[in-house]
Amino acid sequence: MDLMNRSKNLLNHLNIAPEALVMSVAYRVGFNSLFRIGVMLVFSLMAGVFSPIGFLKFIALFPLMILWGMAPGLLLAPFNAIYKDVGRIVRLIIVPLRFLAPVIYAIPAGTMLDKLQVINPVTMILVNLRSLAVNNSFIDVPMLLLHGGVVLVVGLVGWFLFHISIPILSERS
Repeated sequence: MDLMNRSKNLLNHLNIAPEALVMSVAYRVGFNSLFRIGVMLVFSLMAGVFSPIGFLKFIALFPLMILWGMAPGLLLAPFNAIYKDVGRIVRLIIVPLRFLAPVIYAIPAGTMLDKLQVINPVTMILVNLRSLAVNNSFIDVPMLLLHGGVVLVVGLVGWFLFHISIPILSERS
């Protein structure tokens, strides 16, 4: 969402499609993720929990995680260009979700946090990707498909809104 505020001069002075800025962010995140995936590969080999087929499936589904990071930002970027408070509200929501996602720890079944994880889309995608990378198995395929579909729809709607509104908003600023 902050991309638009940083790139207003670029959009106004050069004839650049706003989608090029979004794609540059996607490529940067993908490139930076290669290093994280490499570290994960090394540690899973050292721990003896490496599954080559599962790791290939993980690589194939990893863009879903990148899309989940970008989809809400794409959807809310036009609103953030008009009202700066949108970014602040999103940060207030995302920070607690980040701490609730089981990145390092496993959540015991039957607890209140376990019930909250069902609505946290990052958790469902993250847990399934982690399980694929080390065990070559999914945790919950229907929920992964549901969350993946929601991410895809939010991403497409966000891309459409971004494509329609950003040229108009950059001309007005």
